[in-house]
Amino acid sequence: GDAVTLRLIGLSDSTVQNLLQRHLQGQATLSSGEIARMKNVGLTEGQVLERINQGMTDQEAEKEVKARENARNHYGTGFTRIRGRRR
Repeated sequence: GDAVTLRLIGLSDSTVQNLLQRHLQGQATLSSGEIARMKNVGLTEGQVLERINQGMTDQEAEKEVKARENARNHYGTGFTRIRGRRR
């Protein structure tokens, strides 16, 4: 089930195989839901895999996803003062 979910997220076969091997060896991996959320906020497959190899937990991934969502949602909403007359 996990392999199918990871494949539907858009990960390559080699990455799916790598994640399944890590899971079978008992090493820490992110849940498929967190991987999907990380892909949705703009991380590439390589960046997600890098974070997994560093031992990122689901809680740490949740914090990063929330920070990226907040940054994306508030991008370009700052007030800019325009001085001078309008033409």
